[in-house]
Amino acid sequence: MDTPFQWTKQVASHFGGTRNGLVISWPKQIKNTGEVCSQFHHVIDITPTILEATGLTAPDSIDGITQEPMEGVSMAYTWEDHDAEPKRTTQYFEMFDNRAIYENGWVACTTPTTPPWVSVADPVYVITGYSWELYNINEDFSESNNLVEENPEKLEELQRLFYIEAVKHDVLPLDNSKVERLDVKNRPSLTEGRDTFTYYDAMVRIPDGSAPDVKNKSFGITAVVQIPEDRAEGLLITQGGRFCGIGLYLL
Repeated sequence: MDTPFQWTKQVASHFGGTRNGLVISWPKQIKNTGEVCSQFHHVIDITPTILEATGLTAPDSIDGITQEPMEGVSMAYTWEDHDAEPKRTTQYFEMFDNRAIYENGWVACTTPTTPPWVSVADPVYVITGYSWELYNINEDFSESNNLVEENPEKLEELQRLFYIEAVKHDVLPLDNSKVERLDVKNRPSLTEGRDTFTYYDAMVRIPDGSAPDVKNKSFGITAVVQIPEDRAEGLLITQGGRFCGIGLYLL
């Protein structure tokens, strides 16, 4: 990533944060070795390529859970013809509200309002608070020539397309917050407002976020156990981490 592109990791609006080269090697199958293919593709196209190469299909269900359809496009068609028309014509990008849309050689993207190394983003209205840029990467590989003023109609077309793709792929709502996302208070909680928890013998390895918070407060633990005639010994419950924790052990 980065040079010769603008910006860097976490900035999904520009190629400096998203674009990498890809090398595919399969000596027994790919005869045109050493060719450079310029078709536009995305990382989501790798799995469909492997599936086609192996003759497999993606499962519709795993462990009884219906799977979302795979959105990628196989790149195997380039192995026979490195000048073939690209089969991926549209792709959206979004991370921390930096966003872009690619279609048939054109890229429309937002101008970042906060550098990626700043952990708290400035408040900005996610729809109208960003400037947009426009590039024709068929003629401008490194996104150096912003064509917004020369072609505002194309920008509007691509902006509309971004939101169509965003709705289709569950990108919305847009959110430019950064470190705030790590605050567990902002997440749905299984323990909020509860002061009694009941666990049964088959329950093991409960994530800390789903367990009662007993740190720095009084609490009680009651265990109902059956003791065999030849006595018993062992751990009934434990909770903690690397540096501290509690345990109820039967001796």
